[in-house]
Amino acid sequence: MFKRLSESLGGAAASLHADEGLRRGRLLLSWLTAVGPGLARQVAPAEIRGDTLELVCSGPTWAQEVLLRQKDILARLNPLLEGAPLRRLRCRPGRFRPVETSPTLAREEPYPWESVTLDPGALERVERAVAEVQDPTLAERLRRLLVQLERRRQVAFSQGAIACGACGAPTRRSPCRTCQREARAQRRRRIEQRLAREPWLTGPDLAAEFRDLHPAEFLAIRTSLRSRLEQDIWALIRALPAGAPLPDGLRARMIELVMLSTGLPAHRLDARHVRHALCPTLARAYLDDQACGPWEGKPAAQRRKTRPQTESGDYQARKPSPSVESSPSSGSRGSHLKRRLLEEPG
Repeated sequence: MFKRLSESLGGAAASLHADEGLRRGRLLLSWLTAVGPGLARQVAPAEIRGDTLELVCSGPTWAQEVLLRQKDILARLNPLLEGAPLRRLRCRPGRFRPVETSPTLAREEPYPWESVTLDPGALERVERAVAEVQDPTLAERLRRLLVQLERRRQVAFSQGAIACGACGAPTRRSPCRTCQREARAQRRRRIEQRLAREPWLTGPDLAAEFRDLHPAEFLAIRTSLRSRLEQDIWALIRALPAGAPLPDGLRARMIELVMLSTGLPAHRLDARHVRHALCPTLARAYLDDQACGPWEGKPAAQRRKTRPQTESGDYQARKPSPSVESSPSSGSRGSHLKRRLLEEPG
């Protein structure tokens, strides 16, 4: 009985565990046929997740291009694929190897904005922007770029896109992704400035001023500030000779790092908090008010791990460990019973 070649190849590919490669090859060829060799050199399909096709693009410009042509691409791509139709395209930046085009492949169709005629208002905006450039060559290049952008805006609006309320760029929802990222970055800078002015503020304190402040976001911002402060402190203390008194600016930065780590204002700090927030070298330098090298100038073989002695009036950095008799983890239950029997009088 005769079988179709596609069925025989599919069975052979399944037996050789090569069906995944064949499916990806069909997807690549279907993508090349649907979008043409021009866009296929910049954007390539990665995988299908449900009704979404994950794409890898060479830059954000091509991701926006795919977003603008999403309806047209899906209308051409779905008839070439098997299974449920795709409803969404999602792009992410990355590197890929483009599909080699066949010399017999038909010439790709022109982009939809190449035949768009700009209205007088758009041309006036372009000329007003170009008039500020003195170099004729640069002005001509800028004119071509702005004309192309205006044409793409008109095509996007004709396909159902709306204008972003912040920047006016065509998008599916307002504000656009670029404005959303800028708003998040500006909000993060405001939180960093607020926390830099008052390092003792905690997450709930800032959540009252900045709405929807997630604890993970607060911890990330505080960790970033701590890292920068530690780098500045080490750069300053390494520039001082060993035994030199610490300048006021360096001590202020160290106290700022302690407040940032403990969430306490300066008037509530003591030596215990300094030892808890700073490393042993920095804590000893601050409490002794003298600079020291990061490893006290000793080679690694001669360094000894010694626990710093605490003063009688200071709190210890760690809680006292429970005694052996009262610690349930210091031994098994049988050892405790044996010890009690030995301690009891005969």
